Amino acid sequence: MYGPKRDLLLLDNNILASPDYEVIINEILDAGFEKGATFAGKQRRLDFNQGMDARLLTPTKMKLLAKTAIKPLRLAFDQSRMRKSYERAVRLACKYGVNRHSTYVLFNYNDTPEDFYRRLWIEPFALFGTACGLG
Repeated sequence: MYGPKRDLLLLDNNILASPDYEVIINEILDAGFEKGATFAGKQRRLDFNQGMDARLLTPTKMKLLAKTAIKPLRLAFDQSRMRKSYERAVRLACKYGVNRHSTYVLFNYNDTPEDFYRRLWIEPFALFGTACGLG
């Protein structure tokens, strides 16, 4: 309705839980937001502007998502018990060539200041760089 745009920003933090995930991602690809796509000479970007639930990221979902112009991949790290899922999701993203990354770290829901601090010290950028062979 408003014509083509360079970037696509979606406010959906639960895309990985959608039963229509594959349909939605394919629609995004059909709209021209595939990896490496440009608009007016600049790289296109797809951004799910919320932290995705790392526990729901499967190899199949990541393989399809990696075909898009996602930049950055935003993952949620809301509780310490999610650490293994979070680290697995980071490694999975790297495996499929998604190396722009951001982490949402929730505080003050069912955690303590100490728990929050421990999650911050996991150093997601160091983990991501190591997993992607960047550091």
